[in-house]
Amino acid sequence: MNEEWTAQQMDCEPPIATPPTRNCVVGRIACGDTVEGNTSAGKQRYNDRFFVGAKCTPMRMDYELASEINYRLRLPANTEATVKLISDCGDLDLYAFRWEDKSSCPSNLHYDRILECEMDTSPRGGEIKLSSVGKDGNYLVGVDGKKGATGNYRISVQCRTYR
Repeated sequence: MNEEWTAQQMDCEPPIATPPTRNCVVGRIACGDTVEGNTSAGKQRYNDRFFVGAKCTPMRMDYELASEINYRLRLPANTEATVKLISDCGDLDLYAFRWEDKSSCPSNLHYDRILECEMDTSPRGGEIKLSSVGKDGNYLVGVDGKKGATGNYRISVQCRTYR
């Protein structure tokens, strides 16, 4: 990803049109993709107990007050992905967790089934690294707001093969 893109601020108005959430996701993303949207189009699915219990973050930030947006990411075997978030319009956080069950989505009751989770709680964006070794990995990549925050966001996925 070029540095010019990461320095680019987002317009906060109007809200970016975002597809409706179906089965907890708004769509799929892949290596090389960039997507934009607005978290107000999401669902309130995850709370502090989920993110702390899944070991995404030790902080409680009232995530249950905000809607989150999820995308499915299938990471090819032996690939490292850098997922970046720009969120100039609200205090939004980036997360990703491995979720192999394509027929369901985790709920607040499933946090103990999350074996791998990454989260960046930096203001105005952040980045996380994901990797798959030996076989493809399925992730839910999402954006959630602290203390009920919503807003426009941009997510990019850049990958490299390491074997």
